[in-house]
Parts: sequence; structure tokens; C-alpha cells
Amino acid sequence: MKAHHFLLGLILLTAIPATVRADGEITRVVAMVDDKVFTNVDVQEAAAQQIEQLKATSQGKELEEKQQKVFDMTLNMLINRELVYLEFKSLKAQLPAAYVQSRIDSIIMAETGGDELKFEENLYKQGKTMKDFQDKLKRDIAIEMLVRSRVKNAISIPDTAIEEFYDAHKYEMIIPTKYHIAVLMIRENGKYKDTLNTVMTELNQKLSQPECDFTALVKSYSEGANAENGGDQGWLEAPHESIKEAIKEFKEGDVTKVPVKIGDNYYFIRLVDVKGGGVPPLDSALKEKIKTKLSHDEEKTL
Repeated sequence: MKAHHFLLGLILLTAIPATVRADGEITRVVAMVDDKVFTNVDVQEAAAQQIEQLKATSQGKELEEKQQKVFDMTLNMLINRELVYLEFKSLKAQLPAAYVQSRIDSIIMAETGGDELKFEENLYKQGKTMKDFQDKLKRDIAIEMLVRSRVKNAISIPDTAIEEFYDAHKYEMIIPTKYHIAVLMIRENGKYKDTLNTVMTELNQKLSQPECDFTALVKSYSEGANAENGGDQGWLEAPHESIKEAIKEFKEGDVTKVPVKIGDNYYFIRLVDVKGGGVPPLDSALKEKIKTKLSHDEEKTL
């Protein structure tokens, strides 16, 4: 029924007389979609920027032909947008009030620095009211939402595209290795400075025992941070290079028998856990992440 309304509107255009505006410009109806009327002035306003660009590069008959082409394309665009809006209304869809208000606020902020009164004055100079502005914006948002929904539904990302993207970019996705370590720190000039060699030998012997309790030794000897909690340092992405070198071949639970010297401190290190490192596998989570990116990229081209 709506399609019939639209066709009837187009058929009757020749019967609608043109009118002359106060500024002398002739206004004539060029299309009707349901109860929405489009005039030549509506189309010219929508195409104004493109037409100005044409005037800078063309003239004479060539300019006239290009202007007519832009006029026809713009009219088709306006008609299609109105048809989309009619479909939106037929779905009885609702616009999120908070989103609409945020768009209104953003426009007012951009145009008048948030001065709503000044914004309304500017609308008045254009022969419009705040309600006119809000109604048009709501139509635009409704059209945007439905078009975006259509685009998303039309996009299909095959598994082969996901795999190709992964193969092309997997080395950009390398996950840095994370180390969970605990440390027993002895200060060179700390409380053991007079018995440093003795303490180091004692710790080396104790740490060499199969049943050594590293946490207990930290609580008894360490001069470092968090000693009361076993010297736990949590997860580190970038520990000191000397520490990384010392534990690079470690398995979980291994402890350095020889301390790592950094500055004036000595560190006995226990590798609690390690994770990450290298290229991530193409599991279901990563596939979904790649699919989302490819979908967004595809939307921009439509």
C-alpha cells in the first residue's frame, strides 16, 4: 500500500502548480513519498555543497549537465531515505531518548558552545523552530539506525577471510610474556653487610635443598618489599633484563641458586608462573575479535 502511495504521489506531480517564494525563487514539488513532499528547493539545499564544488571546476553546458546529474542523484537519495523512514515507522521501533538528547546536546555544543538560546535564535533566522530541528534529527537518527542495521545484516565474514587476516597480521598480535615472580632480596649495605658472604652461602645451601621453603626463607631473610607475603611481586611484563636472563629456562617453581645482582642489591628469584609469549592461537575468541574488525571495516565501504 505504501508503494502505491509513493507511485501515486509521483504521478500527480505534474498536477501540482509551482509557487513563488518571497525571495522570487520558484518552488515546485518534484516528488512525494507517502505524505512527505520534496520540492526543488529541498533538493537544491541538500545538494548545495556538491553544486558549489562543481561551479569551481565546470561552466556552461557542462556545468548544467553535471548540476542536473547531482540534482537527480540527491533527489533519489532523499526519496530512498524517506522510504527507509517509512519502514522504520512500520516496524514501530523506538529511538533511545538518551541517545537522541545526547545528539541534540552535541550539535548545540558544536554550533553555539552549548548556548541553547543562541541556537534557537539561529534556527529562527532560518525560519525554523526547535521542534522542526528535533523532528528532523529524529528522522535522521531513525534512518541511520535502520540503514546501519541493514548493513550489518548484509555483511558476512567467511572463515577464510578471518584466517587470511590472521596469517597476514599474526606477528602484530604477539602477546608479551608475563612473569609471576617472588624475590628474596639482600642489600649489599643492609643489615647483613658485615656477614654478607656468610649469609649468601647459607642461603645458597638452603635453596639447594629439594624441600626448601622459599616463602619461609623470604620472611626470615629478605630486606625487600612485600617480604611478609613471601616476596610476591605479582605479574610483570617487563622485569629487569638480568632477571629475565636468569629465569629464561626456568619451569614453574624453579629458584635461582646464585643471586642476581642489580645495583647494590642481590636477588634470589622464584618463578611462580609464566604465561603468554609468542603468536596467539586462532581460537574462537580471537576469531570473533577479527570478525568484528572486518565487519566494521566492511561497513565503512558500504
